[in-house]
Amino acid sequence: MTVKVQDGWLGLSGEVNWNYQRTAIEGLLHRLSGIKGFVNGIRVKPHADPVDVKSRIEAALRRNACVRVPDLCVSVEDCGRVVLEGTVHDWHERNAIEDAAWSAPGVSWVDDRLNFD
Repeated sequence: MTVKVQDGWLGLSGEVNWNYQRTAIEGLLHRLSGIKGFVNGIRVKPHADPVDVKSRIEAALRRNACVRVPDLCVSVEDCGRVVLEGTVHDWHERNAIEDAAWSAPGVSWVDDRLNFD
């Protein structure tokens, strides 16, 4: 966490695990005297279990009749980064796969390495 003070303004940056932590810090700052205002640049770090994220994405793809990619590989890193690899038939299929990846809770980035056949 980084705090910067300039001309009576506070600037906050960094990451927390939960949104309630971010709002608690904000609530404390409102009570400080002599502060004109603050900019809360604290981000909530995605909290995701890679195995859970992977299974949610794969389940969403099984439910989607438009997606039939036998060589699709979905991998998830601890930071919520999803990597998609495989061969798709068209843009519609590619977009459906990307949408399924982004819809899983805890995903912070999707690295699309899908190719067309």
